[in-house]
Amino acid sequence: MLTGNKHYDRVISEKLEYSPNDMHDCVVVALAVLRGVTYKQAHRHIEITCKRKYRDGVYPRDWIPSYVRSGLNMDNTTWSPRQVGGVGSRYTQKTITKLCNKGKWLVATKGHVFAVVDGVIQDGERPNKKPVNRVWRLE
Repeated sequence: MLTGNKHYDRVISEKLEYSPNDMHDCVVVALAVLRGVTYKQAHRHIEITCKRKYRDGVYPRDWIPSYVRSGLNMDNTTWSPRQVGGVGSRYTQKTITKLCNKGKWLVATKGHVFAVVDGVIQDGERPNKKPVNRVWRLE
């Protein structure tokens, strides 16, 4: 599904050529968007480093070190949105762009991860009220 977001749409167009029926590949898509590599390159990297199988997802314990190995600087750049907004603050997929309005960000919710570039969510999933668990600023 093309969205009008140039980074995301480029990656999805590549995915449709390389692996159109793949599912549960949000980790691959986010990596391709954030690193500026092709879907095929990101897919291969995650397949090798995380032992990802076709149409299977990847756990954070596997993809976080894999992202670091790909060259993304994720050291000391992570926090819970509660740390940013104070006690009880809850960002959601809909509201996280208020925090991630400049630069490249990686956002994790339960069972999903997506990129935000300059305040624009680079994801095909409709933003919802699912709470954001972790946020990484990558530049």
